[in-house]
Amino acid sequence: WNIVENGDDTTAQQMMPLRILQHGLRQIDAAIASSPVTLTAGEVATTTTTSAVSKPLDRIASNYLNLTMNLARHYEVREAIKAAGTVHVMKKLMVRSQGVDALRAMIVLLFLFGNEEATAGTSVSYVDGEDVAVTKERVQKLMTILETTLQSQRGDDYFLGTFCLPLILQACLVVAQSDSKKAWLLDLGCIPLLTKTLALYVNNQRSIPNCGGGGRDHESAALAIETLVHLSFHFDRSQDDTFRTTFLQQN
Repeated sequence: WNIVENGDDTTAQQMMPLRILQHGLRQIDAAIASSPVTLTAGEVATTTTTSAVSKPLDRIASNYLNLTMNLARHYEVREAIKAAGTVHVMKKLMVRSQGVDALRAMIVLLFLFGNEEATAGTSVSYVDGEDVAVTKERVQKLMTILETTLQSQRGDDYFLGTFCLPLILQACLVVAQSDSKKAWLLDLGCIPLLTKTLALYVNNQRSIPNCGGGGRDHESAALAIETLVHLSFHFDRSQDDTFRTTFLQQN
């Protein structure tokens, strides 16, 4: 997936993964466009229509969405994924779909933009004229997925095993890399979930069905530790100001 340019030329072999992704995005976009939507009276479906709901993606488009989600885990190819037009398709999917398809699209966007800094509770990025907002609500949905998975339970819109544990933890790690979003993860109870992941590993527990975890899942344990390390650098300025005030009053 390393697309290396040699002068002005890029070999066909190096371009192949990008072409596969672009083809997959066209399949997803076509599946969205061909799916009937439910609208309120007098409303016209657009990429910003919030009440339009389409049926789940067909099998081929769903597989391509899984491919996009798993590829977006890798830092080295995220810029190439953005350049392929992923943002536009994922935003449309989040608006026009519900349930697991919207959650998978959300995770793709978290991989691509979750580590960017937030102001006023939202981080907004721009790619080819598309604005991408990462909100605390979306991070909360990620925490819910992590919690239900660790409890070996299905979610309201997905079966257990739809999201493997390393993928969920990788998304948590990306968000934890943002200084402004560390507080979000702490507020949403991320640390107990990370410690539970490590407890399953240290105690050599069985894996969660179709999800990973447990004593043999070294990747999940490593991701949990790395996320905890990032969260340990969280600095709460309000607590520091309180300490300063108390210290000055006492001295």
